Amino acid sequence: MNNKVLLLVLVALLAVYGVYELASGNESRTFDPEITKFEKGAVTELRFRSKADSLGPFALKKEGERWTVSRGDHSLPASNDAVDEVLNNLLALRAAYIAAKSSDKWPEYELTEEQATSVQAFAGGKKVADVRIGKFSANPQTQQLKFFVRTGEGDNVYAVEGMAGILLNKSFDDFRDKSALDFDLHNVDELIYGGESQYTVSKTANGWKLDGTEDLDSTRVQNFLMNLHRMSGDEFADGFESKASQLSPFRTLTIRGAGLPEDIVVKCWQDTTREKPFVIQTSQFPESYFASDTLRLYKRIFKPVSEW
Repeated sequence: MNNKVLLLVLVALLAVYGVYELASGNESRTFDPEITKFEKGAVTELRFRSKADSLGPFALKKEGERWTVSRGDHSLPASNDAVDEVLNNLLALRAAYIAAKSSDKWPEYELTEEQATSVQAFAGGKKVADVRIGKFSANPQTQQLKFFVRTGEGDNVYAVEGMAGILLNKSFDDFRDKSALDFDLHNVDELIYGGESQYTVSKTANGWKLDGTEDLDSTRVQNFLMNLHRMSGDEFADGFESKASQLSPFRTLTIRGAGLPEDIVVKCWQDTTREKPFVIQTSQFPESYFASDTLRLYKRIFKPVSEW
Protein backbone atom coordinates (compact mmCIF):
# COMPACT_ATOMS: atom_id res chain seq x y z
CA MET A 1 0.00 0.00 0.00
CA ASN A 2 2.80 2.38 0.89
CA ASN A 3 4.37 1.78 -2.51
CA LYS A 4 1.07 2.59 -4.20
CA VAL A 5 0.78 5.83 -2.18
CA LEU A 6 4.30 6.82 -3.09
CA LEU A 7 3.60 6.08 -6.73
CA LEU A 8 0.45 8.19 -6.66
CA VAL A 9 2.32 11.04 -4.97
CA LEU A 10 5.08 10.82 -7.60
CA VAL A 11 2.54 10.88 -10.43
CA ALA A 12 0.82 13.86 -8.84
CA LEU A 13 4.09 15.72 -8.48
CA LEU A 14 4.98 15.06 -12.12
CA ALA A 15 1.56 16.26 -13.19
CA VAL A 16 1.94 19.47 -11.15
CA TYR A 17 5.40 20.05 -12.63
CA GLY A 18 4.07 19.50 -16.16
CA VAL A 19 1.24 21.96 -15.62
CA TYR A 20 3.70 24.49 -14.22
CA GLU A 21 6.00 24.11 -17.19
CA LEU A 22 3.11 24.45 -19.59
CA ALA A 23 1.75 27.52 -17.80
CA SER A 24 5.06 29.29 -17.37
CA GLY A 25 6.34 28.37 -20.84
CA ASN A 26 9.83 27.10 -21.15
CA GLU A 27 10.97 30.02 -23.29
CA SER A 28 14.45 28.68 -23.80
CA ARG A 29 12.83 25.98 -25.93
CA THR A 30 9.60 27.51 -27.22
CA PHE A 31 10.27 31.19 -28.08
CA ASP A 32 10.17 32.17 -31.74
CA PRO A 33 13.76 32.94 -32.85
CA GLU A 34 12.64 35.04 -35.84
CA ILE A 35 12.85 38.65 -34.69
CA THR A 36 11.49 40.15 -37.91
CA LYS A 37 8.98 38.86 -40.45
CA PHE A 38 8.04 40.87 -43.53
CA GLU A 39 7.96 40.74 -47.31
CA LYS A 40 11.13 42.39 -48.54
CA GLY A 41 9.68 43.54 -51.86
CA ALA A 42 6.84 45.38 -50.12
CA VAL A 43 9.09 47.71 -48.10
CA THR A 44 8.87 51.34 -49.25
CA GLU A 45 10.59 53.20 -46.41
CA LEU A 46 13.35 52.73 -43.83
CA ARG A 47 14.00 55.00 -40.87
CA PHE A 48 17.33 55.05 -39.07
CA ARG A 49 18.73 56.50 -35.90
CA SER A 50 22.24 55.11 -35.92
CA LYS A 51 25.15 55.05 -33.50
CA ALA A 52 27.34 55.31 -36.61
CA ASP A 53 25.90 58.75 -37.47
CA SER A 54 26.12 61.61 -34.99
CA LEU A 55 24.16 64.04 -37.19
CA GLY A 56 20.76 62.59 -36.33
CA PRO A 57 18.01 60.43 -37.84
CA PHE A 58 17.62 59.89 -41.56
CA ALA A 59 15.25 58.01 -43.85
CA LEU A 60 15.24 56.06 -47.09
CA LYS A 61 12.26 56.08 -49.43
CA LYS A 62 11.53 54.07 -52.53
CA GLU A 63 10.49 56.08 -55.57
CA GLY A 64 9.66 53.78 -58.45
CA GLU A 65 12.57 51.37 -58.71
CA ARG A 66 15.07 53.71 -57.05
CA TRP A 67 15.74 54.70 -53.44
CA THR A 68 16.62 58.10 -52.01
CA VAL A 69 18.24 58.88 -48.67
CA SER A 70 17.22 62.06 -46.89
CA ARG A 71 17.85 64.03 -43.73
CA GLY A 72 15.68 67.07 -43.24
CA ASP A 73 15.42 68.85 -46.60
CA HIS A 74 18.59 67.20 -47.91
CA SER A 75 17.70 64.33 -50.28
CA LEU A 76 20.12 62.36 -52.48
CA PRO A 77 20.12 59.20 -54.63
CA ALA A 78 20.74 56.06 -52.58
CA SER A 79 22.38 52.79 -53.51
CA ASN A 80 19.80 50.09 -54.17
CA ASP A 81 22.39 47.49 -53.23
CA ALA A 82 22.96 49.11 -49.82
CA VAL A 83 19.22 49.10 -49.13
CA ASP A 84 18.93 45.47 -50.24
CA GLU A 85 21.74 44.52 -47.85
CA VAL A 86 19.91 46.16 -44.94
CA LEU A 87 16.65 44.38 -45.72
CA ASN A 88 18.45 41.04 -45.97
CA ASN A 89 20.16 41.60 -42.62
CA LEU A 90 16.91 42.63 -40.95
CA LEU A 91 15.33 39.39 -42.12
CA ALA A 92 18.39 37.44 -40.94
CA LEU A 93 17.96 38.47 -37.28
CA ARG A 94 17.42 35.21 -35.38
CA ALA A 95 17.69 35.02 -31.61
CA ALA A 96 20.02 32.44 -30.08
CA TYR A 97 18.41 32.93 -26.66
CA ILE A 98 16.58 35.46 -24.50
CA ALA A 99 19.16 37.39 -22.48
CA ALA A 100 16.71 39.40 -20.36
CA LYS A 101 12.98 39.87 -19.89
CA SER A 102 12.77 43.28 -18.26
CA SER A 103 13.22 46.83 -19.54
CA ASP A 104 15.29 47.45 -16.41
CA LYS A 105 18.04 45.48 -18.15
CA TRP A 106 18.05 47.63 -21.31
CA PRO A 107 20.85 49.96 -20.15
CA GLU A 108 23.09 46.97 -19.42
CA TYR A 109 22.69 45.82 -23.03
CA GLU A 110 22.86 49.38 -24.48
CA LEU A 111 19.26 49.14 -25.67
CA THR A 112 17.67 52.33 -24.37
CA GLU A 113 16.41 54.76 -27.02
CA GLU A 114 19.45 56.96 -26.37
CA GLN A 115 21.98 54.10 -26.61
CA ALA A 116 20.73 51.87 -29.39
CA THR A 117 20.67 52.00 -33.16
CA SER A 118 17.05 52.07 -34.29
CA VAL A 119 15.89 50.59 -37.61
CA GLN A 120 12.26 50.70 -38.70
CA ALA A 121 10.80 49.37 -41.95
CA PHE A 122 7.49 50.41 -43.48
CA ALA A 123 5.38 48.97 -46.28
CA GLY A 124 2.96 51.52 -47.68
CA GLY A 125 2.85 53.40 -44.38
CA LYS A 126 2.46 50.26 -42.23
CA LYS A 127 5.31 49.50 -39.84
CA VAL A 128 6.54 45.95 -40.55
CA ALA A 129 9.80 45.90 -38.57
CA ASP A 130 11.01 47.84 -35.54
CA VAL A 131 14.29 46.84 -33.92
CA ARG A 132 16.91 48.31 -31.60
CA ILE A 133 20.51 47.10 -31.85
CA GLY A 134 22.66 47.46 -28.77
CA LYS A 135 25.81 46.05 -27.23
CA PHE A 136 28.27 43.86 -29.12
CA SER A 137 30.53 41.23 -27.60
CA ALA A 138 32.91 38.60 -28.94
CA ASN A 139 33.77 35.17 -27.61
CA PRO A 140 37.60 35.09 -27.61
CA GLN A 141 37.64 31.29 -27.83
CA THR A 142 35.23 30.80 -30.73
CA GLN A 143 35.75 34.24 -32.33
CA GLN A 144 31.94 34.37 -32.60
CA LEU A 145 30.45 37.86 -32.57
CA LYS A 146 27.28 38.37 -30.55
CA PHE A 147 25.01 41.39 -30.18
CA PHE A 148 21.81 42.21 -28.36
CA VAL A 149 18.50 43.24 -29.87
CA ARG A 150 15.02 44.18 -28.78
CA THR A 151 11.93 45.06 -30.75
CA GLY A 152 9.65 48.06 -30.44
CA GLU A 153 7.14 45.79 -28.71
CA GLY A 154 7.81 43.98 -25.46
CA ASP A 155 10.67 44.06 -22.98
CA ASN A 156 12.67 41.00 -24.04
CA VAL A 157 16.34 41.32 -24.92
CA TYR A 158 17.53 38.80 -27.49
CA ALA A 159 21.07 37.60 -28.11
CA VAL A 160 21.89 37.27 -31.81
CA GLU A 161 25.05 35.76 -33.27
CA GLY A 162 26.77 36.93 -36.45
CA MET A 163 27.57 40.14 -38.33
CA ALA A 164 24.06 41.44 -39.08
CA GLY A 165 24.17 43.95 -36.23
CA ILE A 166 27.32 45.61 -37.53
CA LEU A 167 25.94 45.66 -41.07
CA LEU A 168 22.77 47.39 -39.85
CA ASN A 169 24.67 50.10 -37.98
CA LYS A 170 25.01 52.43 -40.98
CA SER A 171 25.42 56.17 -41.50
CA PHE A 172 23.71 58.50 -43.97
CA ASP A 173 26.75 58.42 -46.27
CA ASP A 174 26.82 54.61 -46.25
CA PHE A 175 23.59 54.65 -48.25
CA ARG A 176 24.50 57.30 -50.80
CA ASP A 177 24.99 56.14 -54.36
CA LYS A 178 28.74 56.40 -54.99
CA SER A 179 28.45 55.76 -58.74
CA ALA A 180 30.58 58.10 -60.84
CA LEU A 181 30.44 56.47 -64.29
CA ASP A 182 28.24 53.76 -65.78
CA PHE A 183 28.18 53.22 -69.55
CA ASP A 184 28.59 50.51 -72.18
CA LEU A 185 32.29 50.48 -73.06
CA HIS A 186 31.53 48.94 -76.48
CA ASN A 187 29.67 52.11 -77.51
CA VAL A 188 32.66 54.43 -77.02
CA ASP A 189 34.28 55.92 -80.13
CA GLU A 190 36.25 58.81 -78.71
CA LEU A 191 37.84 60.09 -75.51
CA ILE A 192 38.59 63.81 -75.55
CA TYR A 193 40.84 65.09 -72.77
CA GLY A 194 40.92 68.81 -72.05
CA GLY A 195 42.37 71.22 -69.57
CA GLU A 196 46.01 71.13 -68.50
CA SER A 197 46.77 68.21 -70.83
CA GLN A 198 44.87 68.01 -74.13
CA TYR A 199 44.68 64.99 -76.43
CA THR A 200 42.14 62.72 -78.13
CA VAL A 201 41.91 58.96 -78.28
CA SER A 202 39.63 57.86 -81.11
CA LYS A 203 38.50 54.65 -82.77
CA THR A 204 39.15 54.45 -86.51
CA ALA A 205 38.77 51.82 -89.19
CA ASN A 206 42.42 50.96 -88.55
CA GLY A 207 42.17 50.72 -84.75
CA TRP A 208 42.61 53.19 -81.93
CA LYS A 209 44.75 56.29 -82.47
CA LEU A 210 46.13 59.11 -80.37
CA ASP A 211 45.38 62.53 -81.87
CA GLY A 212 44.47 60.84 -85.14
CA THR A 213 47.99 59.77 -86.02
CA GLU A 214 49.73 57.63 -83.41
CA ASP A 215 48.67 53.98 -83.31
CA LEU A 216 47.63 52.66 -79.89
CA ASP A 217 47.52 49.12 -78.59
CA SER A 218 43.83 48.22 -78.87
CA THR A 219 44.06 45.74 -75.98
CA ARG A 220 45.39 48.45 -73.69
CA VAL A 221 42.62 50.84 -74.73
CA GLN A 222 40.01 48.16 -74.08
CA ASN A 223 41.52 47.43 -70.66
CA PHE A 224 41.41 51.14 -69.82
CA LEU A 225 37.75 51.37 -70.90
CA MET A 226 36.97 48.25 -68.88
CA ASN A 227 38.20 50.02 -65.75
CA LEU A 228 36.54 53.30 -66.71
CA HIS A 229 33.04 52.25 -67.76
CA ARG A 230 31.73 51.41 -64.28
CA MET A 231 33.41 53.47 -61.62
CA SER A 232 32.58 54.60 -58.10
CA GLY A 233 33.96 57.31 -55.87
CA ASP A 234 35.35 56.73 -52.40
CA GLU A 235 34.65 59.96 -50.57
CA PHE A 236 32.13 62.73 -51.16
CA ALA A 237 33.31 66.34 -51.41
CA ASP A 238 30.21 67.82 -49.83
CA GLY A 239 29.99 71.60 -49.93
CA PHE A 240 32.06 71.95 -53.08
CA GLU A 241 29.00 72.70 -55.22
CA SER A 242 29.21 76.43 -54.50
CA LYS A 243 32.88 76.54 -55.49
CA ALA A 244 32.39 74.52 -58.67
CA SER A 245 30.40 77.30 -60.33
CA GLN A 246 33.20 79.79 -59.62
CA LEU A 247 36.22 77.73 -60.66
CA SER A 248 37.31 76.47 -64.06
CA PRO A 249 37.96 72.73 -64.25
CA PHE A 250 41.58 71.67 -64.00
CA ARG A 251 41.02 68.63 -66.25
CA THR A 252 38.08 67.37 -68.33
CA LEU A 253 37.17 64.20 -70.18
CA THR A 254 34.41 63.92 -72.77
CA ILE A 255 33.31 60.37 -73.60
CA ARG A 256 31.65 60.23 -76.99
CA GLY A 257 30.13 57.47 -79.09
CA ALA A 258 27.38 56.91 -81.63
CA GLY A 259 25.87 54.26 -79.36
CA LEU A 260 25.80 56.49 -76.27
CA PRO A 261 22.60 58.43 -75.51
CA GLU A 262 24.67 61.60 -75.11
CA ASP A 263 28.20 62.76 -74.45
CA ILE A 264 29.43 62.01 -70.94
CA VAL A 265 31.46 64.86 -69.46
CA VAL A 266 33.83 64.40 -66.53
CA LYS A 267 35.11 67.51 -64.76
CA CYS A 268 37.98 67.68 -62.33
CA TRP A 269 38.78 70.72 -60.18
CA GLN A 270 41.93 71.25 -58.17
CA ASP A 271 41.45 72.75 -54.71
CA THR A 272 44.71 72.90 -52.74
CA THR A 273 42.84 73.87 -49.56
CA ARG A 274 41.44 70.35 -49.34
CA GLU A 275 43.26 67.34 -47.87
CA LYS A 276 42.42 65.49 -51.10
CA PRO A 277 42.99 68.25 -53.65
CA PHE A 278 41.01 66.90 -56.62
CA VAL A 279 37.22 67.05 -56.89
CA ILE A 280 35.50 65.07 -59.64
CA GLN A 281 31.97 65.25 -61.01
CA THR A 282 30.34 63.56 -64.00
CA SER A 283 27.34 64.48 -66.11
CA GLN A 284 25.88 61.03 -65.42
CA PHE A 285 25.68 61.69 -61.68
CA PRO A 286 25.75 65.49 -61.45
CA GLU A 287 24.65 65.69 -57.81
CA SER A 288 27.75 63.84 -56.60
CA TYR A 289 31.15 65.48 -56.12
CA PHE A 290 33.96 63.12 -55.14
CA ALA A 291 37.23 63.97 -53.40
CA SER A 292 40.37 62.25 -54.64
CA ASP A 293 44.10 62.28 -54.09
CA THR A 294 46.58 61.72 -56.93
CA LEU A 295 45.93 58.00 -56.93
CA ARG A 296 42.37 56.77 -56.58
CA LEU A 297 39.59 58.15 -58.77
CA TYR A 298 41.73 60.88 -60.31
CA LYS A 299 44.45 58.44 -61.40
CA ARG A 300 41.97 55.95 -62.85
CA ILE A 301 40.36 58.59 -65.08
CA PHE A 302 43.23 60.89 -65.98
CA LYS A 303 46.33 58.73 -66.05
CA PRO A 304 48.51 59.28 -69.15
CA VAL A 305 47.91 57.12 -72.21
CA SER A 306 51.42 55.74 -71.80
CA GLU A 307 50.24 54.08 -68.55
CA TRP A 308 47.11 52.46 -69.99
